[in-house]
Amino acid sequence: HARREAELPQLPRRGAARRAHLVQRARQRLAQRQLQLRRIAAGVAVGRQYLERVEHGAMRAHQDPRLVHGVAVAVEGGHDRGEQAIAVGRMHEHLQRAAVLAGAVDAFDGFERERIGYNGLEGDRIPAFLFTPQGRAARGGVVVFHQHNGEFHFGKSEVAGIVGDPFQAFAPALARRGLAVLAPDAITFEDRRGAVQGTEPDPYDRLQHYNAMSHRLLQGDLLMRKCLDDAQRTLSALLQVTGIDARRVGVAGHSYGGTTALYHAAVDARCAFACISGAVCSFQTRLREGTGILLFETVPGLARQLGHHDLLSAIGPRPAMVVSGTQDK
Repeated sequence: HARREAELPQLPRRGAARRAHLVQRARQRLAQRQLQLRRIAAGVAVGRQYLERVEHGAMRAHQDPRLVHGVAVAVEGGHDRGEQAIAVGRMHEHLQRAAVLAGAVDAFDGFERERIGYNGLEGDRIPAFLFTPQGRAARGGVVVFHQHNGEFHFGKSEVAGIVGDPFQAFAPALARRGLAVLAPDAITFEDRRGAVQGTEPDPYDRLQHYNAMSHRLLQGDLLMRKCLDDAQRTLSALLQVTGIDARRVGVAGHSYGGTTALYHAAVDARCAFACISGAVCSFQTRLREGTGILLFETVPGLARQLGHHDLLSAIGPRPAMVVSGTQDK
């Protein structure tokens, strides 16, 4: 460092090429450091959740033992909660980076598609399709959550345009326009069903989805908590595998996916924008009209605590687009 500082005053005599080279190296180091800090920050929110669960005795034995050990060390170390969260966030980022597994890349007209997988909170794997523009760097990114529609055998593959409604094929359209897109399976959909995987229906699909909610309620847990944890991990995975600017990454979804995007953007400040389709209708209206409530939103007392206007307020001032039909049931 002393030698480098001694050289700095002599830079003008060494020419513009030397100065430009050092500036470029400094920018590269800064970019690497910024990416590292973004990855750490991505784990801080999850770190705080782990800390709260440990302090309340809710940490489960089947979670990653390295992460449990890291949480215990952080809690017992006597640091303030901010330092604890950062410590756990660093460990979460490390484990997440090591856990993303990539598959073969398929090339299409204007984009490439790759199957990847990463770890969930409960020791499960989250499969997803990653879409990137062909022949150019992505200028931004978005996590796209799939719809429900009573079709548990369709998840990421419908967003990919492989099966289902062609109007749900958001990923290829966005990738062709220069965005990196990550489309995951929600729990109990497509490849995250307990009995079968793939895009063929199974008689027990609906029961498994119901059990994903009811079994958690019996243990004092929530399906929403699991889904939002998955969503945050998906955003972390997108940032990790693409390295794109975190300021240009958001979330989108239709129906069930729109509900996920709505709640995710409200609780995760990393979502720079949100596109929410068919998912904004007050609890009061739905209860009055007899409209179905997603199991995702089945949280005791939720309707008395907040409304969708509160969620949209939490997203602001970040931009949000809301599309909601007046006849949507």
